[in-house]
Amino acid sequence: MSSTPTDGPKPDQYADPLAPTPEELAFLPHDNAGPKLNAIVWSLTALSGLVLGLRICITIESSLLTVMTGLGYGLHIWDFDVMTNMPRLLPIINTAGTFSVTAAIWSKTSFGITLLQLTDGWTKKVTWFILISMNIAMGLSALFPWVNCTPMKQKEKIGVGVAMSMGVFAGITGLVNVSRIPNMLSKDFADGVDLWLWGNAEATVTIIAASIPMLRVMIRDAAGSRRAYGSSDYYKDQDLSSGKRNTRVVTISRGPMASDVEIVKQISDDDSDKGILDDINHDAMKMGRIVQTSDFQLKTGVIPPTKADNHNRFKSFIDRINRRQWELLSDGVQGRVSYNQHDLSLYELTHLLKQEFAPKTNITMDIVTAVGGHDGVDGPVGARLRVRTLATEGPCLPSSVRQHFEYARHMFVYFTDNKISKIHDISDGNEKQSHAHTIVQPPSLRPPPPRASIDMRQFYTDYIACINSGRMVEELHHFCKPSGVVWNGTHKTVEQYRGLMEDSLDAISGLFFDIHTLVVDETRQQLAARLEFTGTPVKPYARGVPNGREVAFAEHVFYWLEQGKISEILSIVDWEEYRSQLAR
Repeated sequence: MSSTPTDGPKPDQYADPLAPTPEELAFLPHDNAGPKLNAIVWSLTALSGLVLGLRICITIESSLLTVMTGLGYGLHIWDFDVMTNMPRLLPIINTAGTFSVTAAIWSKTSFGITLLQLTDGWTKKVTWFILISMNIAMGLSALFPWVNCTPMKQKEKIGVGVAMSMGVFAGITGLVNVSRIPNMLSKDFADGVDLWLWGNAEATVTIIAASIPMLRVMIRDAAGSRRAYGSSDYYKDQDLSSGKRNTRVVTISRGPMASDVEIVKQISDDDSDKGILDDINHDAMKMGRIVQTSDFQLKTGVIPPTKADNHNRFKSFIDRINRRQWELLSDGVQGRVSYNQHDLSLYELTHLLKQEFAPKTNITMDIVTAVGGHDGVDGPVGARLRVRTLATEGPCLPSSVRQHFEYARHMFVYFTDNKISKIHDISDGNEKQSHAHTIVQPPSLRPPPPRASIDMRQFYTDYIACINSGRMVEELHHFCKPSGVVWNGTHKTVEQYRGLMEDSLDAISGLFFDIHTLVVDETRQQLAARLEFTGTPVKPYARGVPNGREVAFAEHVFYWLEQGKISEILSIVDWEEYRSQLAR
């Protein structure tokens, strides 16, 4: 039996008797908050997926700690292979620290969310405040290992501080969000939208804060491209073809290691913005502030080159190490440096120096003698340094009975664009172990020796060729004073000095002397050389046991000449590297 339309429900059968009339409905709002809610819900869904993924933080941290211990973390610093393992260890330490803090944040947050279900009134508000402030504070702690290790200028630090302080506004939005929680009790869906919007605003404010430095750099770069100093269009506009150029002179209060090239760079403000963002601020300058500007016309289009003064740049580098002015090293050191053939960032180099020159130690370095970097020669500097420190034997030994001791350190420093870009550094291991109270002094206090009309570079090249060719018996006396030489403070006849080299040639088969770096001072009749050796040890030598493998090591050596012949020698051979290669 089929039903008729009259048997079914009437159109108004389920109508709400309290529903508004058409007239009343016309005056009610008809906006739709659904699209907003939909967008926010999916955003929060993505965020919840991220939170779920963070549960593996503690596992990742434990794995990284295992890797760290495999690289030597946990050893005393004197048992730790700094040069080999430190560059690999530092990023892992920072990563493990970030995961450790993140795990701590979200474990506490999870517990706090549970408390929210058990609290009400002011207790719930306090819980919300604790959760928000904790996430902001500890979130910054997770970020700091990656941003606080780069030396920054004061302006850059202020910029970072302002950007990071935006987290306060995130906290404020969080509190406003809490105040909107009662709206969820409303039967009207639209009343609950504000709660979601303020929750989203909290995250948005944080994102905006993080984007401020980048946005400013983009705006600055866009504006700066219209006034690029030194571009071809700029010179064309200034009518250089007529020999005239409008020039602005900027007078700056100079700091240490200031150079004209660096002052020109300081005119642009781009570096300070990028310094907030860069892993290492390669061009960070702390030259002072602009105190005066003036305009004039220069009747030539040629800018005189900056006079090189690498000798004083090296002195400033040593002085800043002694003063522990780590934040100023970027003035004279490139963002990446080759240190003993290891590629290091400026931060990694600074970290190594901080370990050796800790704040509570009284270790200092004095330049005993230095060759190169004078008279506008833009070349390397070779230096003999005296390192003064305290005896370290016996960790329980009272400082009152510890004695000062010294050891020598020979360093070759190379420059690129007026900044240090490469360092070869060898210390005298024998002096460090013996805790000598003094080191051998060079003949720097004597009057300059009489100069001989010889080509000192060719002289030294021929001297090394004499050794490599095995002609020392016949020719060595042509290069050394007849009365002999003073080698590392001990007088040696020419035959005795030759015997030192013959012993090494006998113990290391095929030993070859290669001149890697040679620095000449004609005025003081002084030479500084880095020699690189290769050969295969066949006999025990310098406490090293042959293993059939070829070795490669170096010597840093200084020579003083009298009447065109070698009179004094100060040498440090990297025997530690030699022995470490034989032990592998």
